[in-house]
Amino acid sequence: MQWQGQPQPEERQTQGRRKTADGRTILHYVRAAWDFKGEYQDELDFKAGDIIAVTDTSDKDWWSGELLEASKRVPGKHLFPCNYTEPVQNRYEFE
Repeated sequence: MQWQGQPQPEERQTQGRRKTADGRTILHYVRAAWDFKGEYQDELDFKAGDIIAVTDTSDKDWWSGELLEASKRVPGKHLFPCNYTEPVQNRYEFE
């Protein structure tokens, strides 16, 4: 039985999860280990130490995400090589 106002299963999965500026669900965060300058229009440019909110990991080499620092974001740029990053253990250190 479904109670009125109770979230649907697909809503439960994303409840409490953060979203990017354009509404994509953030899976986790990574820190850039090295600088990267994209060669193509949709590749994210970043500097070592930048924090990236990861939104898609379906490709084993190239992930999708958004720079956490709003002033560094460029619309349409979201792909980055995941091997240039390292996992962030505690997201609260930068929020």
